Amino acid sequence: EEIKKIEKDKNITRNEKRVLKKYVKKTGDLKYSFNRFNPKSLETIKAQIKMDKKLVYKGKTKDVYALSNGNYLLKFKDDCTGKDGKFDPGENSVGLTIDGVGEVNLKMSIYFFEKLKEAGIKTHYVSANLEDTTMEVLPAQVFGKGLEVICRHKAVGSFIRRYGDYIESGADLPEYVEMTFKNDEKGDPLVTKEGLVALNVMTEQQFEDMKEMTKKITRIVADDLKSIGLDLWDIK
Repeated sequence: EEIKKIEKDKNITRNEKRVLKKYVKKTGDLKYSFNRFNPKSLETIKAQIKMDKKLVYKGKTKDVYALSNGNYLLKFKDDCTGKDGKFDPGENSVGLTIDGVGEVNLKMSIYFFEKLKEAGIKTHYVSANLEDTTMEVLPAQVFGKGLEVICRHKAVGSFIRRYGDYIESGADLPEYVEMTFKNDEKGDPLVTKEGLVALNVMTEQQFEDMKEMTKKITRIVADDLKSIGLDLWDIK
């Protein structure tokens, strides 16, 4: 009976009908009238269906699920990187949990991904659901076994731990871009452009393109934060 109601409804899209029918067949407990007059419930159902997909990776602050459409679902968690109960984005292990931080991180991610979209910069972002703190993203081909790209405006975090003998903590940096291999066991080792090329991880042109794109993205985020009185120290 519920399936018939869904099929006849002209106010929902074909994709929404597919999602609703799948949920009805799976649970048998959907109250269609509730779904019809509460759009948020549809998003919740979509997320519930997606969360049943295969868990492919458990990260420090997010878990990754494979979706049937070829995309991936990121589940934002309340775990934070740090050490001895103190928050530190430069650390490579979970140091504490803060209630609600996953939702806050997702809100900020949505905000800035939309900003980048307005600037004509393509990203992996597809959509998000704040109720379930999830984000759907496009699949991507990694460089090597995983590469992190950082742009720094201030000498803080892991940078100052490495180079504190040569620079004061908090000193200004001129859009300093560095890359590290994503490897927690080895502490995300730094790698140079020459190293990346020699290891066949990327070409010299890809490095330069990525460096310039990183600076462009950093300026967009930094300028937006500056408008509300905040300074961006670094971004990954």
